[in-house]
Amino acid sequence: MATYSPFGKTCPRTLVHLIFSAIDSYTWERITSWLRKKHRLIGWPEFRRRYCLPGTWWLAHDGVRLKGAASVPVVLPSRLPLPDPLDPVDRRTLTNTPHVENPVR
Repeated sequence: MATYSPFGKTCPRTLVHLIFSAIDSYTWERITSWLRKKHRLIGWPEFRRRYCLPGTWWLAHDGVRLKGAASVPVVLPSRLPLPDPLDPVDRRTLTNTPHVENPVR
């Protein structure tokens, strides 16, 4: 049975970037709404002058920009071979260490 994905056959790296961008958007909206509630009398132009980098809508404090989740590099794990469901021993977890018995009996 096929599963439905709203993103279709999207690359996992792209999908993670889309999710992180959505988190950034939500964070920006929450912070700006909190600041707007805190300072009810200022309009958007004054808000932008106070809390954003000059000429942008990037939120900043003392010249340091809010870095969102989308700025984090996405490193996906390499594809490991899937274990054989019919094999009773998972060969990926085997090591060459000798078997040590439990001293407590």
